[in-house]
Amino acid sequence: MIDSGFEEFGAKVRRAQDVVERLRGRAGRDGVTIEVDAGNRLTAIELAPETMHLGADRLAELIRSTFAGAVADLQPRMRQALAEVTDDPQVAGLNRWIRSQGPEAAPRPSSCRDDTDEPSYLDQRGGSIFER
Repeated sequence: MIDSGFEEFGAKVRRAQDVVERLRGRAGRDGVTIEVDAGNRLTAIELAPETMHLGADRLAELIRSTFAGAVADLQPRMRQALAEVTDDPQVAGLNRWIRSQGPEAAPRPSSCRDDTDEPSYLDQRGGSIFER
C-alpha cells in the first residue's frame, strides 16, 4: 500500500503541473508583444508595422527587453502555482538541508560557464524558484 503522504504530495505536484502548463507571461512595448511559456520559451511574438522602420539593432534590443518583461511577468504566477509544492514541509525540509550543505557540496552543472564574470541564466532571473 502506498503511504497517503506520498499520494497527497503526488496530487500537489500534479495540480501544480496542470497550472504551470497553462501559464504564460506577456509583455508589450513600442509595438513588440511577446509571450513565453513556463519554461521561458517564446510562444508568440507580434511586431506592429511601425517596428519595421526601427533598424535591426534597435528592433533586436526591443525584442530582448520585451522578452525579459514577459519572463518577469510570468514569475509571480509561477511562484504562486508552485507554492503548494514548495511550501510542503518535506520539500521545505529538503531545501533547508541542501542549503546547509553549503555551495561547495553542490557541484555546478557542467553546462554552467565558469570562464566568465557574466551572471548565469538563473542568477539573471533571481535564482531558482525553489530557493525562494
